[in-house]
Amino acid sequence: DRMIIQNIMDGTYQQFINSVKQGRGNRLKDDPDVFSGRIWNGLEAQKLGIIDGFKSAGEIAREEFGNENVLNYT
Repeated sequence: DRMIIQNIMDGTYQQFINSVKQGRGNRLKDDPDVFSGRIWNGLEAQKLGIIDGFKSAGEIAREEFGNENVLNYT
């Protein structure tokens, strides 16, 4: 049973890696630590190409989608 579950987890993990690589394209650095399971702070994530930059949800909605009516549910 453990081997079956491990195979499922390994396959799911590889699907995740493939999706991230496809989605990030050449923005993602070729660094073996990217998928090591580590936690990255914002600056490290940006250097590795995991994120593009720092913006709030409201900034992204306005700049990327032209949406001025952002609802705040906090």
